[in-house]
Amino acid sequence: MVQSASYSLWIGTATFHHFRPFRFRPIAGIADACHLPEMAAEGTSVSLIIALLQVAAVEPLPHQWAKFSRGGGLSQNTETVEISVAKRSDSRDSSYRLRLVTQSMRGVADIRWADSATCPGMQSLIESMRDIQMPPPAPPSLAPDQTIISMLDGLEYTLTTRTSDIDGSVTLRSNTRSSTAKWIDTLFDKISPCLTRVSP
Repeated sequence: MVQSASYSLWIGTATFHHFRPFRFRPIAGIADACHLPEMAAEGTSVSLIIALLQVAAVEPLPHQWAKFSRGGGLSQNTETVEISVAKRSDSRDSSYRLRLVTQSMRGVADIRWADSATCPGMQSLIESMRDIQMPPPAPPSLAPDQTIISMLDGLEYTLTTRTSDIDGSVTLRSNTRSSTAKWIDTLFDKISPCLTRVSP
């Protein structure tokens, strides 16, 4: 089965995206699957190739329904969290399962896990996502004296999640001090003691 993958690397304040179709194959075939020979021929740096190879080895989290991240700017790392609903093997109950992937410019540096079944307050924190203030659309003004405000440093925050619409989803992207950024920062701080390298 052919799937498509998007790889993003932060270098300074810029994001470099690499889009390639690839086939799911054993680890030994990832180099060929990510078109690394062609990239090498095009002069792609060795460090970038290694980083893409490491990212490709992280399989998608089953039953994922939300994903958020922070990084870029002056930060050397990008932290990406995926959230899924998992059935507990010892009961009929479900829980929120969270995977944190920390990625540096050299590739995947660390993978940690948390589960709402064993992390007090994690469920309510995730469900407080409903309280994020959605920014209204802002078409650019056509006035000749319009002011465009931007921030070159800080961090980039992204959140992709399902919505109450049928098959609906939304992606939010912002800098620091936004409602999205505050929610992401709070969740990172609160779940930090629960993170473990052992998959639930």
